[in-house]
Amino acid sequence: MAINTGNSFLGLKFITQDETMSVAASNGTINYTLTPPIGQIYKIKNIFLAIEPPIGASSGTHRVYLRPNGTLYQGAIVSTFDHGVYIRYYAFEGNSTEQPSGATEQMNFLLNAISCSSTVPFVMRYDNNTDVEQTDSMELQYVVEIYKEVL
Repeated sequence: MAINTGNSFLGLKFITQDETMSVAASNGTINYTLTPPIGQIYKIKNIFLAIEPPIGASSGTHRVYLRPNGTLYQGAIVSTFDHGVYIRYYAFEGNSTEQPSGATEQMNFLLNAISCSSTVPFVMRYDNNTDVEQTDSMELQYVVEIYKEVL
């Protein structure tokens, strides 16, 4: 699903998937999927993500994994129970682990590595490994370039 000279540029789009979360404690998981309509490819140009720490948590971690190619998780942000998980200004913000780890590598990953289609969606997975349910709000917003998919 590479974007090449045969893919016509159709425009830009702002997409939001904000919501109030409900993710169980101790290994609760939820996936957020970005799937363009059939015949289109989205190239993600910017992601804004804000997930606050689970209210009342006293132990554990929570994390986000990014899967841009449909099969392998290639980005990860892990924070302790008392810190949020964020993507902003082309950088990951967690206080435990970030993959890729360097600011330049994160920017390159976010600017160049993420495209999706109707058959290969972009998936963001949130895992709650704290001692309380995650019931806080999540802000998830994308700016995407839209291309016509050459079939």
